[in-house]
Amino acid sequence: MEQLQSQLSEALKRRGKALADGKAELGSAYKVAKDVGRSYTSVNDAIKKYSTTE
Repeated sequence: MEQLQSQLSEALKRRGKALADGKAELGSAYKVAKDVGRSYTSVNDAIKKYSTTE
C-alpha cells in the first residue's frame, strides 16, 4: 500500500509539472485546460498543488 501511495504521489507531481510546462508554453492555464479537454479549475489547481515550478 505504501508503494502504491508513493507511486501516486510521484504521478501527481509529474502531472503538475507537465501542466505547468504547458502553461509556460501556451501562456495560460486556460489554454492548457482547453488543449487537454479539462476544466480550467482542475488544471489550475493541479498546477498550484503539485507543480514545484510555481
